Amino acid sequence: MAATTQHMPQAPSSALDKSNHVVSQTNITLATELPELKALLSSEAKIILPSHAEYETRISRFSEYKRPTPGAVVCPATEADLAATVKWATSNDIRFLARAGGHGWSMTLSQVGPEGILISLRDMNRITVDLKSGCATLGAGATTGELLKAAQNADAHIVATACDSVGAVPSIMGGGIGNLVSNYGLGSDNIISARLVTATGNVVTTSATENADLFWALRGAGHNFGIPTVLLKLSLNGSTEAAMAAFAPLYALADTYTPNINTGELMPADEINEAKDSLCSEGGNLPRAYRPVHSASLEAVDPEIMGALYERWENFTAQNEGAKQTVVRVNFYDYRRVREIPVEDSAFAWRKNPINVLQYWAYTDESMEQEIQSLGQEFRNALNGAQSPNVVMSFATGDENPSYVYGKGLDRIREVKNKWDPQGVFSYYNSC
Repeated sequence: MAATTQHMPQAPSSALDKSNHVVSQTNITLATELPELKALLSSEAKIILPSHAEYETRISRFSEYKRPTPGAVVCPATEADLAATVKWATSNDIRFLARAGGHGWSMTLSQVGPEGILISLRDMNRITVDLKSGCATLGAGATTGELLKAAQNADAHIVATACDSVGAVPSIMGGGIGNLVSNYGLGSDNIISARLVTATGNVVTTSATENADLFWALRGAGHNFGIPTVLLKLSLNGSTEAAMAAFAPLYALADTYTPNINTGELMPADEINEAKDSLCSEGGNLPRAYRPVHSASLEAVDPEIMGALYERWENFTAQNEGAKQTVVRVNFYDYRRVREIPVEDSAFAWRKNPINVLQYWAYTDESMEQEIQSLGQEFRNALNGAQSPNVVMSFATGDENPSYVYGKGLDRIREVKNKWDPQGVFSYYNSC
């Protein structure tokens, strides 16, 4: 049996939806090509058109800002479905964008419009954890929360990013900066191998010994090269006794400063991101809004500059009722494990920069866009000062010079890009 094409009445949309991104119909050229794709897919795969109620759920994102407006959503159920979809799209010159968690905020995502498709990977979210081999395999559509839950069930640690709703594989390919970085290094450094659907629709295996050039590029710049299933290293949980010994100097301060200090109890792996869930996930305290993000990757921060930025943030949110969810987030991790890996060993450029400062804008009035972009530029310029304006790929806005994203490895990344994706099929997320 072939895939089903779903075309039903659309669910009601909010005022924000109607003003921004609803697609009234599938592009005519695309519509004539979809039956060919339908015949190539398995019976479990789906093609969802804009008039179907599930369309909005499948294209929903963390941010309404510059979000894609595809003419159809393709939901592959298997690796073969995914490969067939990519091959069909490239053969017919149809733009596509893969979506796992829907958390990417790059302004370049909007280049995929009604003439293109979104490939929803959420049905390919299987995770297997094998303690005997010390490895975990991540499906392309798994989220970080699902990954951490699998780790908890296996009593293991897996390096992942700091937001549960984020797609696990794409965020790890962009570096994988999260709460276990100090223990195990970057998530991208823990990739053992990957099976990758390339720009031609072929499936290849990459590792340190097989397609090594592609393996190098995937770890830090992977969004430019394909859609992978990834094999990661595992680490076993430590013990309460080991934690007590490691943090003994802090526990010794308990009587003087904080009698309720933690006693070394193990935190479940699937709870380590709880403090940031309200910032990352749509819903609850995080209503739908335009959420562009401006960020900087830094070796050090000037306290006076941070103080001035805080004051500016305070004034901005006080004066703009519709932007009170705007926040500044500072990620500051111990990077000693990260720096153990030579910078030339992967495409991740900023191993000397343990600080990532992100300005999460949030506003509901689209007319504020120009003001927000101007303020975002000021924010980045103030943070960087005399430093080079560097930014981690996963945190980039999409308007940066590629050298600020990829550093000294840019020329090598472009060489790999020209080999594996010369037509720029994967070019809608902070492309090199």
